[in-house]
Amino acid sequence: MLIEQFKQQRLKTKTLHKRDRSPATVNRELQVLSKVFSMAYDNGLVETNPMWRVHKLREAPARERYLTDEEEKRLFAHSLDDALTSARSSS
Repeated sequence: MLIEQFKQQRLKTKTLHKRDRSPATVNRELQVLSKVFSMAYDNGLVETNPMWRVHKLREAPARERYLTDEEEKRLFAHSLDDALTSARSSS
């Protein structure tokens, strides 16, 4: 119950920039907490991981983003440079 209370409290608090905290942010914080409990369990510090019963918050779908023409050219040029550097060093 304490973890559920923590989850709801974090969701209600504002960020440093006075914005609403997103469900995705709270879920990432819960993932960290779960990892801490997993490590504690692996080291015999706790008997169970209480996070296994905690459900994630619903998140908005991920934003789909496309590269601009300039970004695409820059990325392609960088990857081409890397490929040429690798080919020269392996010869």
